[in-house]
Amino acid sequence: MNLPKGTENTTKQQLLTEILLGLKEKFIQPLVNENKRLAVAINQKTEKDDKILQELIERVDRLEKKLEENPVTVLSAIRDAINQSNGGKEDGSN
Repeated sequence: MNLPKGTENTTKQQLLTEILLGLKEKFIQPLVNENKRLAVAINQKTEKDDKILQELIERVDRLEKKLEENPVTVLSAIRDAINQSNGGKEDGSN
């Protein structure tokens, strides 16, 4: 095909433009869309995890406060649990 030089360059440029637009539409844009979807999902998961972590920290803080308020009760409960695991023998001997 013998086209004038300017027409040949224009035709090549149009073909390259069409190829690049096709690549963008078929391959790149779906990846971009999936990446956006995954980014949103990750952000939602992170927010949920942060909320759960904050709740756990608050629960641990409350538990620590209760332990500080009732150390004798806690120590007695630990002693009783140890005694039960030893079959009721308080000295730990057989």
